[in-house]
Amino acid sequence: MLNSVFMLKTRTALLLLLVISMHCLPLSADEKPPTLYGSAPGEKLIFNVHWMGIPAGIATMSRYTADIGKYKVEAILETTGMVSFIHALKDTLLSTGNVLESGKLQTVKYHKNQRKGKRVRITDYKYDRENLTVIKIRKGEKARTIKTSTKNANDPISVFYTMRSMPTIPEDSTLSWLAVDGSKEFTISVKVGKKTKRYTPLGWFDLFPVTVMLPADGGLINQTDAITILFTADNRRLPIRVETKLSLGGVAADLIEYYDGRGGHGEINEGNN
Repeated sequence: MLNSVFMLKTRTALLLLLVISMHCLPLSADEKPPTLYGSAPGEKLIFNVHWMGIPAGIATMSRYTADIGKYKVEAILETTGMVSFIHALKDTLLSTGNVLESGKLQTVKYHKNQRKGKRVRITDYKYDRENLTVIKIRKGEKARTIKTSTKNANDPISVFYTMRSMPTIPEDSTLSWLAVDGSKEFTISVKVGKKTKRYTPLGWFDLFPVTVMLPADGGLINQTDAITILFTADNRRLPIRVETKLSLGGVAADLIEYYDGRGGHGEINEGNN
């Protein structure tokens, strides 16, 4: 039971993690490139996942270079150490689709490869916006049609990166997006807190907290506690820490290394570990 609850919570915290692609025509000498908010092509984020201080896994999120107007992001979570010995797990999530002029992401395909011990479960979601449906295809099962209320539903990862790409994220605001995962459409609600300066193993950052709540009957888990994500307050909106509380203790994912796609790189050295 402990392992099952821990894995579900950890997956959800890290799912809520992808992408803004801003391409334009060549600029004249008098023009300035538009400000890029959120992730950039080539961004890679590496997290240490731990439960009550015990190392539990490694997670990575990668933004690949894609064609103009397209995006491709991959998230991988794999258990390590004692947790892997007890409960080996590797989840690979791949989201691909279109980048709208507004900077919002529009999922076309969402692929999940989930390995638990020797068992493998592969699920694909194909978004048919004109017919307000998402086709869920799981290997070995009959295809299933999920109805959506609007054309704006996306996968949870693209929702996360759409939020990162917003030019302005007001303090003390509440935001929401529609997502499809599991077998239904649901709402991801986000509350933005006040900016604060904080020291992290990667250095000093101005950070703002974001609290994420999923409905009890959401497509991911039966969530009882909010997930808190600490983002940098600069244009990159790097997720420095993801944390939540369980009845059995706290689970967190800390950013330990990043390539921001803009030429910036940071990592925790041994003295800061």
